[in-house]
Amino acid sequence: MGILSWKAKAAGIWLLIMGGILFPALVRGQEGFYATPSFSLTEIYDDNIFSAVSGRKGDFITRLSPGILAGYESAPLTILGEYTFDGELFAHRTDLNKAFARQKAALDFRYLPVRLLTLALKGEFIETVTPTQLNLIAGLPPGASPPPGTPPPRTGVALARERARHFLVDPSVAYRFTPFITGNVGYTFIEETVRGTTTDGHIGKLGAEYRHTRLDTGSLEYFVRTFLFNKKNESRFHTILPGWTHDFTPQTSATLKAGPRFSERGGADVDVAAEVRHRMFRQGDAVLSYTRTTTAAIASSGASTTDNVGLLFRYRPWEHVELTFSPNYYHTKLVSNTANVYSVKFDASYDITRWLSAIASYEHRFEKGILPGFGTPARPSAEVVNNIFVLGLTTKFRTRVY
Repeated sequence: MGILSWKAKAAGIWLLIMGGILFPALVRGQEGFYATPSFSLTEIYDDNIFSAVSGRKGDFITRLSPGILAGYESAPLTILGEYTFDGELFAHRTDLNKAFARQKAALDFRYLPVRLLTLALKGEFIETVTPTQLNLIAGLPPGASPPPGTPPPRTGVALARERARHFLVDPSVAYRFTPFITGNVGYTFIEETVRGTTTDGHIGKLGAEYRHTRLDTGSLEYFVRTFLFNKKNESRFHTILPGWTHDFTPQTSATLKAGPRFSERGGADVDVAAEVRHRMFRQGDAVLSYTRTTTAAIASSGASTTDNVGLLFRYRPWEHVELTFSPNYYHTKLVSNTANVYSVKFDASYDITRWLSAIASYEHRFEKGILPGFGTPARPSAEVVNNIFVLGLTTKFRTRVY
């Protein structure tokens, strides 16, 4: 725990400093340094602030979220950094008030020493009092699940309100051998802690992509994933994942990746990543996805197999209005225990001015079954219900520094 705390603090300080200096606004064709300060004021009603099975407690929460994006971008070199934090004030449970209820610092580095070679590095540090967010797919909207690998898809299961930390480092190299063939290699390290328990993930990837025709692209990937629970209970898996992407029209495409997964403890299963995507010109897009793989949920006592079906539908009926609908279903199995999570979320945003937007959302979550963790038994018949309403204003202003 002492080592983890030191690493988390060091990573947080380093990424915070980088985030305060480096994160450009993406302006194509213009080299330079950019800064984008932001601030959000939201009013939230959460009817189950502790993710409790019974005796649910609700409260109104005022959340203040300042942030900074700054950095440098050019054709061969991009360095992106980010730092944000949330301060929360509760209407009734004032003992839960925190200036830093949530912090996130991130770094994204990309360099092309020659046109055919891409070197990349991503780093992320999150500290939060709502660890449920760490059991979701970081950095991706619902319905846009990545193939098994980096980062691993999560379970969506709810966790009690308590302090948790997440640390990620993800270096990768890609090289274009011919105009039609690209190879890549990468490694991801993830460390998460909550409730005095630690979950580590080591994920190696080797892959190649072949552009067969203007409409078809094939791929072949190999993953080796190692999960450690409290630094001792280890699970390792090997996955071979062939895939194919076909563009039916300029607006519609489909991707299917499926292959065997082998456990070093014995046994085999199948990993799947399937996606259908449709773009409605300037009015929005829709993504329907299915993912099946092995992953490690934070605070879990072992590796689990998760199936996720998700839909993301975005629609812009008018120029300054965007509506989003995103239902998801997770089925997670850990040994003989299962958890089923159903969620649906509606989002709406309205651009009042170029730098000010109004936002509103509603999310409903229902979970049946609680998986076992270190020191906590499985509860197969337990149910967790949560409804969250959000109203707010968010502002950001992008400017060129140099």
